[in-house]
Amino acid sequence: MPSPEAGTLVEVDFPFGHETTPLAYGVDCEDRLVDRVAEVVPPGLVVVVADRNVAGVANRVRNLLAARGRRSALLTVDATESAKSLATVDELARRALAAGMSRSSSVVSVGGGLVENLAGMLAGLAFRGVPIVHLPTTPVGAFDAVLSRKQAVSLDGVKNALGLFRTPTFVGVDLRWLETVDRTLLMTGLAEMAKNVVAVVPEDAGRFVAAVEGLDADPSGSLMTLLDIGIRAKAPFLAADPDEKGVALVFEYGHTVGHAIETSAVTPRPHGESVGWGMLVAADVARVMTGLNVDAYALHDELLRPLGVVRNAPPDLDVAVVVERALRDNKRGYRPLAEDEVGMVLLADAGRVAGETSVPIVPVPADLVRRCLAQLMEER
Repeated sequence: MPSPEAGTLVEVDFPFGHETTPLAYGVDCEDRLVDRVAEVVPPGLVVVVADRNVAGVANRVRNLLAARGRRSALLTVDATESAKSLATVDELARRALAAGMSRSSSVVSVGGGLVENLAGMLAGLAFRGVPIVHLPTTPVGAFDAVLSRKQAVSLDGVKNALGLFRTPTFVGVDLRWLETVDRTLLMTGLAEMAKNVVAVVPEDAGRFVAAVEGLDADPSGSLMTLLDIGIRAKAPFLAADPDEKGVALVFEYGHTVGHAIETSAVTPRPHGESVGWGMLVAADVARVMTGLNVDAYALHDELLRPLGVVRNAPPDLDVAVVVERALRDNKRGYRPLAEDEVGMVLLADAGRVAGETSVPIVPVPADLVRRCLAQLMEER
């Protein structure tokens, strides 16, 4: 992927099975991105769903749309895990209808992965489906979450229990937006990228670490590298498995325990960080069940340590609650599981899943997950 000059836009096609979605990126390119949004969405009201923390970006997008003769309505949300619910989608839908949403409308998300899911659910349900455009403002949103057809919300502590598929009409990334993310959230959010590296493209480990280490000196260049790694990792799998129910389940690595940690930690933890802890637990499980080798095991720490996910400093967890949530994870059903088994993606080696690659979910005894979590907590 070429690195753009400031103010210019580069566009590539990202595959979802037989479909492709234009993905445009650049630095200081808001004007050009909004040009493309105005070109690809229908003529009706543009409903902008934005994280309240980036309302400034959303308002600039709206002003640029207005300058192009396009009407829009801004719906802001608090991007907290409790907001990832049908109740929030219902509220957004009511506000959108009150603002004049119709079948000729479109939805544009401005924010991170959680906002993208809420906007995607709204777009998929409104009038049985209107176009969805993503303008991600966080690394985890730009490099991972938007490269998916999955839109979902949580229910009763089960992450992504309710959802639908909606292919984005357009994805646009101004790398300058990503530079404004809180440093701690930036680093832990990149755990999703670390997951892609260890599970799919371990040959990019050196590039990943160098990009993370270069974020202060060369933020745009480093973010460009991370975007390239994200697209390289996901494109072949989403081309083959656009609904992520088969080979692309590899991207659920670290998520079974990660989701459980995210929804049950004594102090709420961000999604990316929780996935990082889930990866460490998955590596411990794999040492027992698949004989994960020393180098692949160590690669987890090599990738996560610069992000602040360090084995001797895990979050405060109730192990029993985490295991109970893991047993109810939304990956149940892909494979037959006993009541005391957890469905997990495990690695046989860096870049190679354990079990059947067609549906890489492995039944894991809940007691083993419990022991690995307890061991992690003992290292505090």
